[in-house]
Amino acid sequence: MVFKANVDLVDAGPLIVRDQTMSSMRWQMLNALEEESKTAAQLGREIGITRQGALLNVQSLLDLGYVTLNDNAEDQRAKKVVLTPAGAAKLHEMNDYQATWANQLGTHFDKEQLDVALDVVSKLRLLTLTSVSIADERAPRSVRASPRDTRGRAKEAR
Repeated sequence: MVFKANVDLVDAGPLIVRDQTMSSMRWQMLNALEEESKTAAQLGREIGITRQGALLNVQSLLDLGYVTLNDNAEDQRAKKVVLTPAGAAKLHEMNDYQATWANQLGTHFDKEQLDVALDVVSKLRLLTLTSVSIADERAPRSVRASPRDTRGRAKEAR
């Protein structure tokens, strides 16, 4: 049921924000860039996708004019992805739509139900991450996720 709900929420993203060019992944990327610029690899790690997947989405956001690429003093090979004024405006618009949508959904639950749901999902996430990490540590070296992270993606050099 959790997987189905996740798929439904991800699929709902472009409908919630009323923009078919804005996938849930791109929306997450804009949110991740709101406070500070990041490299594509940093974005990928933060939102849980590969560097290559992040690069593809960054290119789409670049094409839409929502981000720009700036030089990176820390690493000349990896540009910093920066939110443009148009990207900030789009993010604000999308987050307003999302807040209205979430508030409408919230009317179907009382505060106690929402608190319990948040507690269950938070604990499920923590237990999932912990159990995967422990299982990997106990697995024979030949089947360990390493050099991959616990989500099954290759770790990137830092």
